[in-house]
Amino acid sequence: MTEMSRQCDIANNMYVDNVITGVSTPKEADQFYKEAKPLFQSSSMNLREWASNCDEFLQSIPESDRITGNKMKVLGTTWDMNSDSLFISGCDISASPVTTKREALQYISKIYDPLGFLSPVTLNGRLFIH
Repeated sequence: MTEMSRQCDIANNMYVDNVITGVSTPKEADQFYKEAKPLFQSSSMNLREWASNCDEFLQSIPESDRITGNKMKVLGTTWDMNSDSLFISGCDISASPVTTKREALQYISKIYDPLGFLSPVTLNGRLFIH
């Protein structure tokens, strides 16, 4: 990957103060690390808390740059790096019947899903509100 395309990849996958992207092989991950780290350092920024589901890659970078633990928050979801799974935390919705439109809106608003994974489940409730 050329330096210009790497910079575009980083720019297209930056969310506030996180870069969330993926590569196919540990070698590509190592190359991405070696290109991205100095790019951010040239702007006086420390690209840290690297996470991966590949232990081989994580062992190749300094411990100070690795995330601690095996779970991390990614755009409102929890990523388990060991199982390479995303989890959406449930909200406590009581089993009491919804009797007003306001209560329905309160229940639907409790669900934080910025990536839209739960859209098929919440669609009926949102359509009801409209």
